[in-house]
Amino acid sequence: MISHLALLIGGASALQLRPRCGHVRCAGDYEAKNPLISLLGTLLPSKGGEAQQTAVDALADIDWESPKARGLSTEQMAGRIDTGLRERGWFVTGRGMPELFSDSFRFSDPDVQLDGYEPYCRQVRRLFNQETSAME
Repeated sequence: MISHLALLIGGASALQLRPRCGHVRCAGDYEAKNPLISLLGTLLPSKGGEAQQTAVDALADIDWESPKARGLSTEQMAGRIDTGLRERGWFVTGRGMPELFSDSFRFSDPDVQLDGYEPYCRQVRRLFNQETSAME
């Protein structure tokens, strides 16, 4: 049996709908470039919900204003990023390392755009069930 969500997603993706402005500012502090992504974003835990509150608490110990690591060689920077990914799995947990990223950090892919490293980390965390997801 096909779920209602699968039918909705299939139908929306087949229509290739585009908003007039090209981007939709979503409640999750990101811009959805694709209406389907905007729709799917409504299925994520809300910012005020229990799951998001846990996410906020889980990232509360990160110093988002920490001084930037400067003067690192390419190898040193690669090593710090590699260690951070292995120890923190920030692509899943959102537990990023702001000292390695610019204050003008911008994430953009064909479907989503957002500004700032902290908003990026918080949105990444919302995407995954923290009890069952892991980065390997």
